[in-house]
Amino acid sequence: MPKPIVDKLVKAIEIGGKDPEYVKYLTSTNNFPTYLGPGELFKFFEEERRTHRSIFEKAGLLKEK
Repeated sequence: MPKPIVDKLVKAIEIGGKDPEYVKYLTSTNNFPTYLGPGELFKFFEEERRTHRSIFEKAGLLKEK
């Protein structure tokens, strides 16, 4: 996707994610309002993937090595 489009979408999502009404809604449904930019989000998902992979390996639930 062209960078100008990505930048525009990232900014729109950041603004929407920080909207007071949206934050209020998330909080009322026991969610944690937070915003992670593309780089931070990718890093977060990679850390989660490694954590879950380790758990699945230890439990013998991982079919691939």
